[in-house]
Amino acid sequence: MTDRLGAGLTSTIGLSGLCCCFFLLRLVLDTGVLVNCAFGLLSLLAQLFFPAQQVRLAQEFPAARTTILAWNNSALFFGISLGSLIGGQAIYAAGFNLNLAISAVIAAIALAFNQTGHPMPAPETILRPPRPAEAGGAR
Repeated sequence: MTDRLGAGLTSTIGLSGLCCCFFLLRLVLDTGVLVNCAFGLLSLLAQLFFPAQQVRLAQEFPAARTTILAWNNSALFFGISLGSLIGGQAIYAAGFNLNLAISAVIAAIALAFNQTGHPMPAPETILRPPRPAEAGGAR
């Protein structure tokens, strides 16, 4: 999908769909109708963002592609851990419905950040080690 529609549109579709599906899931869990379909749609839409994000980063930082993708993977696992912490506390405090609402809000915030673009990309000098001449080495 990223190859056909582009990274920006694919990540927008994924994040906006994810936000909507969290609310949809809440409704279908309350009614008990089409629960499996809602979980399937949610899972499908959740998979769209990350590959599109990787393509975006690889295009923005071609000289430091491996480094930036490694940082992105680390951020993914940090986000999974943080989401588990927040979700667990939400479920403990008020149940699964609160967890779904918080998840939808987080997806909406991610969509808002995604729409702003990348206002301040990291300089490539931060992402690569200095050359000997730049580090004050022999001339």
